[in-house]
Order: sequence, then C-alpha cells, then structure tokens
Amino acid sequence: MDQSLDLMTSMAESGVDVIELGVPVSDPEAEGPVIKKAHERALRKDISLNSIFDLVTRFRETNSATPVILMGYMESLETIGFEDFSRNAADAGVDGIILVDLRPEESSILRSYLDLYDVELVFLISPTTTEVRSKFICETSQGFVYCVSMKGTTGQRGVDVAEVKSRVELLRPITPLPVLVGFGISSSKVAQSIGSFADGVIIGSVLVDLIDKNSQLPAVMLDEVSRFISGVRVALDG
Repeated sequence: MDQSLDLMTSMAESGVDVIELGVPVSDPEAEGPVIKKAHERALRKDISLNSIFDLVTRFRETNSATPVILMGYMESLETIGFEDFSRNAADAGVDGIILVDLRPEESSILRSYLDLYDVELVFLISPTTTEVRSKFICETSQGFVYCVSMKGTTGQRGVDVAEVKSRVELLRPITPLPVLVGFGISSSKVAQSIGSFADGVIIGSVLVDLIDKNSQLPAVMLDEVSRFISGVRVALDG
C-alpha cells in the first residue's frame, strides 16, 4: 500500500488528470490477464475495499486536487451496503465510481445514496451499444462517459482509431459530458491520435504491467511509470 501511495503521488506529479483505483475481487469481468493478475496480487495481500479507502485518505493528506475514481464490482458494495459505501467513499475523498456489472436501469437506489454524498457514478458505453441505449447511458452517467474502444477485455492492442472517432462523434450531440476513451491505449502515439478527438484517454493495463514487472524494484517502478505518463502528457498537449 505504501508503494501504491507513492505511485499515486508520482502519477499526479507526472501529469495525470484523474486517478482510477481498482477494487480487487476474486472474479473480475472484462479484464485481460494483466489486470486479473493485479486483482490476484492484491487479494493475496488482503487488500480490501477498506484498504482502498485508507489509501485514498492518505493520498488526500498531500493532494486534494486530483480526482480519484474507484473501478469495481457490485459485490464490494453489497458487502457493506450502499449507504455505508457512499459515506465512507466521500469521507475518504473518493470523487466517483465505475461499476462494471451495474446496469444503468438498476442504479437508482445506489445513485440516491451516492448523490447524497456527492460521489459520481460513471457508466461505460461499449462498441455494441445501440444508439438508443447510448442516449440513455449518457443521460444516466455522471462526471464523464467512458467509451470503450473495442470488443473484448482490457489490455488488448490494435485500436481502430477511425472507428472510435466515429463513435465519439455520435455521442457528442447526446451528452454535454466529457467523452473519455479507454481499452487498448498502450502508447503515447495511440493516446495522441485518440486525444485529437476525445476529451481524454484512459490508460490501465500498460501501467499495471509496468508496476508488475518492476514490483521488486520500487524506485525503478516509479521511474518507469512516471516516464510513460510524462510521455503521454507531452503527446496529448502537443
């Protein structure tokens, strides 16, 4: 957890706009091997939802500006209840949450508690989402809309930039929210291409892989992650 705190601080200093923290579960959906391994690694160290809240609380001692969003699954919330989750998240300094297995149509009860504590609920739109359903998801999402770039799981390569651009352009007229694109963004070059038409890029697997490969060398880990993020920041700004 100390390394995670150092990583969060380094990421903020290297130019990220928002930090997404994964909440580990035993059977994550839509995740490729890199993220699944990270879930397993965290569970072996007994990392829980409360551990994540403690981590955000510590991060907030030195950084009150960088938004923090949790990425998780309903089982984590159902264990402690919607109201306790919402209150604890807000108390820790969490700004929002993405729940992969929560249907927008079934979110009203949870949403009522999150709204009470000013925690935003972000939804994903996949490549197979219909236009009608995309409109409903955009109306339901808060903070931003998470546009998934490709079918399949996280960590894949080979984003069809032209196809993603067309989908983002279809979303523009139906939402005032920023549209961020995630899945398969593994280099500064790809980030720059998508950043030319999207409001932001979401990068996970390539960073988690760098963390895994350098887990026994904390200083090298921080340097590698910082270098990658700084490169993406320069590419996006350019």
